[in-house]
Amino acid sequence: SYSAQNPDPYPHPHPHPHPHPHPHGHRRLECVVGSPSERERKTNAPKRDFQRLNWRAWQKFLKPVEFSRFYKLDKANFARTLPRLIPHMKKARPNNALEPAVPYELEFAVCLRWLAGGNYLDIMYHHGVSETAFWRAIHAVVYALLLEFGQSELGDSKFFEEEELEKIESTFGSLNDGLLRGCAGAIDGMAVRIQRPAESECD
Repeated sequence: SYSAQNPDPYPHPHPHPHPHPHPHGHRRLECVVGSPSERERKTNAPKRDFQRLNWRAWQKFLKPVEFSRFYKLDKANFARTLPRLIPHMKKARPNNALEPAVPYELEFAVCLRWLAGGNYLDIMYHHGVSETAFWRAIHAVVYALLLEFGQSELGDSKFFEEEELEKIESTFGSLNDGLLRGCAGAIDGMAVRIQRPAESECD
């Protein structure tokens, strides 16, 4: 509830609701002649301190349905899957003394959000990781997913079992009232909402 001690009734996992202000609508144009070189820009640019997201507070803050929509995975499966990925993620993580390691749960969350279609800038600023750490997390998690689930869940062995094929085809058919039959696989990607054609419009 609202009080003088806690003026924000919806606490944010960051110490400040907007820890990373950025100037909307303001862009600087530099003349090509006399502009600093790439090395000079990197050397002179101050190191930014990313406010790392408090994962425990953030996970607690999100309702179960919000968590599932945000990461396309419910909390129970997130907690069940992560321990299986960590041993592989450790192998893909380089030692970097200049930057503290991102917690595994944050790396997993970052990758899930990216795979769900999120913009990398929104994701890195929200979770409080640098761009380098962001892409390192993507590579580590995808590497771990392929090693851990590559054959059992992502492999093509199930497509050679007639019973399994019939089960998959039946599931697809039940989701569209039988209008789409014979489908036993789909490539994940962007889903575009359309109006389902009437039965009279289908052959």
